[in-house]
Amino acid sequence: SLLATVTMVRKQESEVGKFECVLAESGKAPSVGKLHVYKTSAVFKAEMFGLDNTTVSVKRRDLTHLDATQSLKLSVVYKDGKKKLDLQFASTKAPFRCIVDAWKLAESDAKPMFAVPVQKEDKHAKKDYGKGVEGIINMVKDKALTSYESANEKLKKVMRLKAGAKIPPTPKLPLIECEAVVSKCLFVKVHRAENLLAMDAGNTSDPFVVVRYRGLEATSSTMPKTLNPEWNEVFHFRTPPGKVELDDDDKVEIVAYDRDFGGLNDFIGYAKVDM
Repeated sequence: SLLATVTMVRKQESEVGKFECVLAESGKAPSVGKLHVYKTSAVFKAEMFGLDNTTVSVKRRDLTHLDATQSLKLSVVYKDGKKKLDLQFASTKAPFRCIVDAWKLAESDAKPMFAVPVQKEDKHAKKDYGKGVEGIINMVKDKALTSYESANEKLKKVMRLKAGAKIPPTPKLPLIECEAVVSKCLFVKVHRAENLLAMDAGNTSDPFVVVRYRGLEATSSTMPKTLNPEWNEVFHFRTPPGKVELDDDDKVEIVAYDRDFGGLNDFIGYAKVDM
């Protein structure tokens, strides 16, 4: 028989920064030492010729916020605000910047030299925007704000790393009347079709529909091998500028086809809806 022993050895993190400082704790004598910054932690170690063995470690995952609003003092608040590491530096700018970049923290626009952990969202969780037009308005607002904030953070990083520029506060996002924009759209929902013509061998079809409004087109997904497809898909079209109400010129055309992969699609049927 063969007996094998495997020992897991944790690789030591590489240090990204080291700064001389003083640890000031209430009721205790100050400790002179250095703050060592790593990717996932920060450690203060006293260096007083063996007379002081004070060591304080803070994990990135426990951080509540990083406060360097005072020019000589850096406060590392952690454990949901229950604990705090107060360090004094000749200047807090360099250690603050090192921790923010290493830990990928989000800086406050309203409060300079103040940063918090970036809140991670569950990418698989679906947001509830509500139903109908109000839900669409809420979704448009959320997507626009998320895209704006993401682009703004990337711009800040490029300016900071490459240009060395001082980052100005984030300007206020201009308000857009989303309801006014959405109200100028025509929404068409295609539910289903029944008893379509069989265009393929095996007495079946691969149907999809093309929806047209004033020269604009939208195409549904293809439902394979069925004569009674269900799409439940919503398409939206912009109405002409200045148009307040629909009239006799507004028509929606729906054309059904059988998808022939690699060949011409077969026409199945046509419907027109007068507005």
